[in-house]
Amino acid sequence: QILQDRKRLAVNQAALEIELTMTKERVAKLQDSLIETEWQLQVMRERERSQLDKFENMNNQLLVSKEQELQAVLDNLRRENAKLRDCLNEQNNVLREFMQEHIHLLGFMNRTGTAEVVRQEALQMALGEAQRQLERNSWSIHQLQGELKRTQQGREEEEEKFLAGLADERGANLQLSRELQGEQVKVDQLYSALRAREEEISSLIRTVQTQQVENSEMRSRLHDVAELASQMNESCEIGRQALQQHIKDNASTLHFLEDAVVNIKCEVQEASEMSGHLRQCLVEHEQHHENLLQQFVIERTRSISTLDELQELTRRNNEIEGVVLTMSTRMKEDVPLVKAEMEEMQMELSNVCVEMEDEVCKIREM
Repeated sequence: QILQDRKRLAVNQAALEIELTMTKERVAKLQDSLIETEWQLQVMRERERSQLDKFENMNNQLLVSKEQELQAVLDNLRRENAKLRDCLNEQNNVLREFMQEHIHLLGFMNRTGTAEVVRQEALQMALGEAQRQLERNSWSIHQLQGELKRTQQGREEEEEKFLAGLADERGANLQLSRELQGEQVKVDQLYSALRAREEEISSLIRTVQTQQVENSEMRSRLHDVAELASQMNESCEIGRQALQQHIKDNASTLHFLEDAVVNIKCEVQEASEMSGHLRQCLVEHEQHHENLLQQFVIERTRSISTLDELQELTRRNNEIEGVVLTMSTRMKEDVPLVKAEMEEMQMELSNVCVEMEDEVCKIREM
């Protein structure tokens, strides 16, 4: 049994060592995969960060360029408005000067008393020139207003296009941010899975450490079991020798017990014979008592002749009766005691016989 236990413990120890080696290899592989996954996660985060920075820079550059273009368009519109305003002011100044000259001319003609025809012609010429100048000014104003409207429409269209582009960019940025959020969620899930895997690995490492401790305890127990087995072998050898000696002693004891059983059986036979002899004695005493009674009756009948003999016989008879009664009572009292003692002796002898037979059977079995 001890050798089987040793073999089983050796097999279990080898299996545990193989399992420990495989567990260490799995732990190393899991640690390598964890490091590689963390590196991939770091690369993905850096890539996402670089993409976000790139998109932000592109958006900022686009916004800056659009703002610069709008600022340039507004500056051009302001310059054109200033030019148109200068032209209008110049034309108004020219018209104002012409009107002042016309007024001075009219005053001069009134003072000098020139002819009415000259004044009307000059007036008509001045009015025609003023109308033509007004028409030119109105046409210029109309052209400037149309150009201003076209410029405003172009600016509004460019603003709408820019706003649409910005909305598209914002939609693309929102879509990209959603995708990045989804990637971030996946990355977080992957990171949580990696954390859970790391916890499993740490628990597995703790289990392996516990198994190592159990293996060391098992080795110490095996050492203790080996020592105990050697001690048990020694004690078994000592017990074997003691058993052989005990068997020899038991053989001699068996012969002694068999002789004692034979002696006890003889004593039982003698006790039974003695009990028969005592019964025979009791019967003889009873017979003797009856004989005495018969003799007493005979003697009583013989002594009736005389009173003295009768009294003597009566006295003797009384004495004999007392003796007989005493003897009968003693015999009656002794008989149950003797029977009880004989029964007790028989029971004790039977018990001793049974015990001796049990001992003999045990010794034979040993």
